[in-house]
Amino acid sequence: MTQHRRINGLAGDERGVAAIEFAVMAPFLMLIWLGAVEACALLQASDKTLSAAYTVADLTAQGTTQTQANLNSIVSAAQQVMSPLPTTLGPLSIAVASVTFDAITGKPATAWTFTAGNQAPAIDPTIANNLGGPGASVIITKVKYTYQSYITFLENQMTFNETAISRPRFVNQIPLN
Repeated sequence: MTQHRRINGLAGDERGVAAIEFAVMAPFLMLIWLGAVEACALLQASDKTLSAAYTVADLTAQGTTQTQANLNSIVSAAQQVMSPLPTTLGPLSIAVASVTFDAITGKPATAWTFTAGNQAPAIDPTIANNLGGPGASVIITKVKYTYQSYITFLENQMTFNETAISRPRFVNQIPLN
């Protein structure tokens, strides 16, 4: 009879229920938290890639002439924009082109190109169609960033590609010396 009372006493005992509920829910809550962290990191990588593209285009367009040293400094500025993400030229690749428009036909053609990084994206001058008149030019920048997840067991990569176009500020065409 005493054993029967003990069993009946356990049936109404609610001590430890919260601990059991937490043990069941904790893995799901952890997955939701990790997903939120990863989503925020992806959003940050996307935003910083876009900012880097516009920064490179803007800084290049501010000059009256460009040199390899100037463009390397602009790439360093883009790396600072990408911070705190990994900014070596492995995951980050940058291409800059000056696209000029024929003085008679207005057809775009590449005047010069500068690249940094292992897999710098190609720039097609036809994307500048109708963006300038005869004798003018535009600076086209493409930035490619390969994001590697912070969560090591996911082992996934996502590549972001952004393009920015800017007009030279002080001259019609910016030469590369």
